[in-house]
Amino acid sequence: MTGCLFDEGDADGNIRKFTRRCWPQTEIAKAWIAQAEVEEQGAADEAREALARLHRHYLRHPVMGGWYDQSIATADRWFDFIPASSFYHILCAIVEAERVLGLTAVAV
Repeated sequence: MTGCLFDEGDADGNIRKFTRRCWPQTEIAKAWIAQAEVEEQGAADEAREALARLHRHYLRHPVMGGWYDQSIATADRWFDFIPASSFYHILCAIVEAERVLGLTAVAV
């Protein structure tokens, strides 16, 4: 299991879409970073773990500067498409991690 968020679930916690986009992973990292900023206990560690998952599963791409945008969780397959819209989410997560946690883009 990757620990990454699925794209869609219902109110009962059932998974409705078994794909995982990149941007929800950046948003959960930013949520933990925001909690770390107000010194919520354990939030900085959770943020670092979320950023590590983002790097491990999405940002380690064979094309320099590229990323994986979406995976099919049940088949461990990745879509080849790299939408530019995901860059905003990635950049914001990295900037916030640097500002609040003191992490550099290399460390993310």
